[in-house]
Amino acid sequence: MYTSTRISLVAGAAMPVVYFGAQALAAPFFPNFNVLAHTASVLGSNLSLRPAILNMGAALTGAAAVAASFGLFRELRSHGVWLVVAALVATCSISIGLASLWAASHPLPDPRHNSGLLGAGAFAAPFAVLLSSLALQNSSRLRWYLIVNVLLFFVVAALYAGLISLDLRSYGGAVQRLAALVMFVPIAVLCIWLLKSARPNTSLERTRDR
Repeated sequence: MYTSTRISLVAGAAMPVVYFGAQALAAPFFPNFNVLAHTASVLGSNLSLRPAILNMGAALTGAAAVAASFGLFRELRSHGVWLVVAALVATCSISIGLASLWAASHPLPDPRHNSGLLGAGAFAAPFAVLLSSLALQNSSRLRWYLIVNVLLFFVVAALYAGLISLDLRSYGGAVQRLAALVMFVPIAVLCIWLLKSARPNTSLERTRDR
């Protein structure tokens, strides 16, 4: 594996850690913060005493997700994943990254905070990563995790659609964080799997990487 590819995948593996870590650091500066009710975005709003903490974290999350796309595409292709599927996974990672960067640069109460179609790839990520795993050898544990993750995605979708009765005014923050778990974490888990299954560089690859 090229050094550049490894760095890219490490960035992807760290992406959800940065996302949730920024919230943990920003929460003490939000008066009467309630993890169940308050969404991540309010921590970066003008209601926070230190909104820059969350917004910087969102920007770093975005940068990590965009950086991960390079390594994901390269390693998935080296493992024999179809070009279209590898490109779809990479595109989903870019979409997650761009949406995070957009949110960071347009914090609440800016009406432009919602990234709209820019972040559509986040909704496709659980399915794209599962599809890519079908071509990966010795990845049965990864596949089982991704199948469970897709089922959780449908639970989140049902909650937002009102098919499962839940007061989102009281539990909107919890549902949003569950959504982030099912949409962001699969990218990170795939990055970790690819890092662990990396094959040693050939002498030619080491020469090219210098």
